[in-house]
Amino acid sequence: MTDTPQDISLNEAEPGASVASDDASVPYEAPVKQSRGKAFLKYAGLCVAFCAILCVLLAGVSHVLHPKNNTEEAGMMDVRTYSVLAEPEDTIDALFVGNSVVATAISPMDIWEASGFTSYVCAANGEKLTFVHYLLAQTFEKQHPQVVFIEGDMLFDPSDFAHLAREILRQTFPGILYHHRWSSLTLDDFTKPIEYSNSLVNKGYNAKGRTEPAPNPDYMAPTDEVAQISKVNRFLLEDIKNMCDQQGVKLVILAVPSTVNWNMARHNGAEQLAEEFGIDFIDMNNGENKPPVDWSTDTRDKGNHLNWRGALKTSQRMAKHLTRYSLVDHRGDEKWASWDEALVKYHDYMDRLKAHPEAYDAEGAHVG
Repeated sequence: MTDTPQDISLNEAEPGASVASDDASVPYEAPVKQSRGKAFLKYAGLCVAFCAILCVLLAGVSHVLHPKNNTEEAGMMDVRTYSVLAEPEDTIDALFVGNSVVATAISPMDIWEASGFTSYVCAANGEKLTFVHYLLAQTFEKQHPQVVFIEGDMLFDPSDFAHLAREILRQTFPGILYHHRWSSLTLDDFTKPIEYSNSLVNKGYNAKGRTEPAPNPDYMAPTDEVAQISKVNRFLLEDIKNMCDQQGVKLVILAVPSTVNWNMARHNGAEQLAEEFGIDFIDMNNGENKPPVDWSTDTRDKGNHLNWRGALKTSQRMAKHLTRYSLVDHRGDEKWASWDEALVKYHDYMDRLKAHPEAYDAEGAHVG
């Protein structure tokens, strides 16, 4: 009887033994690995595509959520600030940008009455330099003023790159600001363009009627101290100056009267900054530029903001300062006839404010 050789499994094969392939004609090929560089480019491309689609969606949503007019009824924030966009094209000679300090100190209608120069206050409570860039960019699309005054207090307001990044995001996608409007959207929000047709009689001025004397009228005591601005604010000021230079607009640092928000250290810092940037600096807190403000009667809140008395004196003095910028007296010119009409309404508004200062100094009652 002949012994039959038993099958030898792969596990039992002797070392060095070869194993036949099912198809000896097809050579074995190892899988090709994708290089790290190509893999990175692939995923980077996907990320870019995703971000682009997200930006388009955010832009579309932002347009829908953004109020379609500069009125409180439409849902617009900072109605006073954006009302300059409702003014007829190329009718504004001077712009005042800043926070509530300049909003309560400068009255364009009083300047108009004294000089025939047109101006507008583009200011909001707590406004920072990060916001000014976007506001001026929008305004320069319709207006070409000869001079822009930037409020000095704002230069010393603390700001960092995180705040700058947030402001860029909010201005690029305003839907972030107006996300609360989703529940009140109408068909117009989906179909109509954004308009600015609400022109205000006060031209951005925030008139105040109450009186609280300032306890420190000697706030401009001499000192060698020099207040410094942050790196972010310096970067933003340079950016704003470049923007004004491109438009052929004169940029001026302006310090309006305030015992709380100004002092000689800030004066020294602003003066140094103006020399460095080659721009004008007007300090209305001392020297020949100072209006005859009485700190016992002309401030609303102990020297923080001016009331209508202080604003009238400051605006009349500012009308004289504006003559150095070769502005034209538009009184009697048909193109600016609406300013004479607005002046009548302005005086009526101010008469009511003076008669009932508490009522017209309430939150939201000063839009006029």
